[in-house]
Amino acid sequence: MNDETAALGLGFKGERTYIQGGDIYNAIATAIAIADPTTFVEHLAFRQFARRDCDLTWVKPDDGAVLIAQGRSRSKDGPRPFWVIQSQRDAVGRRPFDEDSITDAAVSAGNEIWSQQRSAYTPIEEIIALTKRLAYELTPEVDGKWVFGQIDLEGPLPTAYEKIAIVQKNLIAGRFSVNEITIDETEVGNIRFITGAP
Repeated sequence: MNDETAALGLGFKGERTYIQGGDIYNAIATAIAIADPTTFVEHLAFRQFARRDCDLTWVKPDDGAVLIAQGRSRSKDGPRPFWVIQSQRDAVGRRPFDEDSITDAAVSAGNEIWSQQRSAYTPIEEIIALTKRLAYELTPEVDGKWVFGQIDLEGPLPTAYEKIAIVQKNLIAGRFSVNEITIDETEVGNIRFITGAP
């Protein structure tokens, strides 16, 4: 690897046969914060499912690359685009994932779901699990599965907090939803879910 590319070291989670979007987000967030801890993932949009380990690159990939996602980080120096491409390396193992431990204590009403109980998982994993549960509650019948498609953030996700709330703001039934993320009563960004067939 070089200064323009970083291996993300991604593995499978639970019974999934693809790399979960939260793990890709976490690996990117870790990689971009090495040089400057204030750097955060401002925008991340997925293009397809990853079946192997991936590389983070700051150089636009050629047409032959398997593009998994693209996005933008932000630091005091401004925005910087990045891309996630699938490598030829196998995924790095498999680890258990108890999604129910995140959502069991959550409460939902109308187009909102919230939780005031932290789990053993990272903030992005909690956000994804809550948004997924809300999507299925509001639109249970879909062609494929509801999956994490995009996130846009105002700043780095906090690691210490008491409450996460997700409010579904826009829905194209069975296809696409836009959801506002609020942490401790402060809006931090939005997450989009799409339907797909992993």
